[in-house]
Amino acid sequence: MRAEPKASAKAERGHLGRWAGTVGKWGLFADVVVFIGRRAGQLWQQGDFTGITLQPGWLVLSGAAYTLGWLPSVWFWR
Repeated sequence: MRAEPKASAKAERGHLGRWAGTVGKWGLFADVVVFIGRRAGQLWQQGDFTGITLQPGWLVLSGAAYTLGWLPSVWFWR
């Protein structure tokens, strides 16, 4: 029965680099989410929402436009 060869130092550095990259990406994602959440909270506190009305026709139209905007991506990734 043969023993498995040990991983080289280069392979270990590659693994650590991928791990560090993943942690960095998730850290950046968390920073962005926190920044956006804080800014949204500030704007919410300053906002005056008494003049906002929802009109069903515009909601349907915006939903249709949103769906239409996704169609090229759906076609490409199918």
